[in-house]
Amino acid sequence: MARVWPPAQNQFIPEENVDVAMPPLDMQRHLLDLYFIYVHPAFPVVHKSLFLKDYEITWVQRSLTDLYAEVQCFLGSR
Repeated sequence: MARVWPPAQNQFIPEENVDVAMPPLDMQRHLLDLYFIYVHPAFPVVHKSLFLKDYEITWVQRSLTDLYAEVQCFLGSR
């Protein structure tokens, strides 16, 4: 294990505190395609069909959540 001097006070940032701007959906899909074409055949670290299934479900849920929030904002502004 690599050692850091002086020791870091907080080595891990809890995931919920990280604000990450994701690229647009079309760019994400393009990057996934590139991964599965060039990297995955040599280093298959994820189960492709399960990963893609979970990825699609996540985007459907996000889309529905965003739509619900937009409807609430629209109705609240009336």
